Amino acid sequence: EFLTDLLGGWGLQVVAHADGAAARDAFAEDPQGFDAVITDQTMPKLTGLQLARQVSRLRPGIPVLLCTGYGEDLKPRELEAAGVRMLAKKPVEPQQLRELLGAVLPNSNKSPT
Repeated sequence: EFLTDLLGGWGLQVVAHADGAAARDAFAEDPQGFDAVITDQTMPKLTGLQLARQVSRLRPGIPVLLCTGYGEDLKPRELEAAGVRMLAKKPVEPQQLRELLGAVLPNSNKSPT
């Protein structure tokens, strides 16, 4: 809810789901309807890495931001192979998130507003 409110406050349209399988299913219905995917590594039904792999298969190149408090075990090659472009250690500061998203969203020459 915090991220939904934060991103919405920046003027971004947000689609949020409580588990990875629901997020994957929503993405599969309209892969072109999303500019980026933000996911948590620890979620019910699918991990963030599993979700990243699946959405990247549906739409190669979609920017995926993986948030985790336990990223020490994630290898750079594993992240890259899954389509993860950005890794954010929790707790994620709003300014850090804004900068990461600004780098990958359309019109990335400016931060989301």
